[in-house]
Amino acid sequence: MIPRIFLGLSAQARLGGVARLARLARSTTISQPATLTHTRTYAQPPNTTAVESMSTHTFHQLSDKVFDSLVETLEAEIEGGGFDVAQSSEVELNSGVLTLSLDKYGTYVINKQPPTRQIWVSSPFSGPRRYEFDSNQRTWLDVRDGSSLNSMLDDELTPILNTQLNLGEGWIDS
Repeated sequence: MIPRIFLGLSAQARLGGVARLARLARSTTISQPATLTHTRTYAQPPNTTAVESMSTHTFHQLSDKVFDSLVETLEAEIEGGGFDVAQSSEVELNSGVLTLSLDKYGTYVINKQPPTRQIWVSSPFSGPRRYEFDSNQRTWLDVRDGSSLNSMLDDELTPILNTQLNLGEGWIDS
């Protein structure tokens, strides 16, 4: 097998290069193996408190309220047809993944992440976001900027659907 660095060379040049590499390898000794000093950094530090403080059962109960409320509200808006892309829009919930397709405005994908106890949102307007449940405020908050899931969705969907949605009323009350 020819090493990648020699692929474009003639046979004679390859042999010469291989011989030089062999001489270099024999003449080079390593006294100690190199140690890695780089540590991995994250855009946001991993949060372990949400995982430690909330059971999987509780997470599913709280996140299911969000998904059920969103599907109910969004299906009613789409069936009502009070906005320009209502005929070509759809909402679908399948295996913990909610997909809201709004034709020319793009697609929202909202899914549960049980290992981290988060709800992840991919928005065509604000991009990817991660939300954790805040037990003091009784709502889902963005792990980076602290904004709530319901206010983000209200802010982005109200202009498209031509109505104030007031999302979150079905999942914040209990």
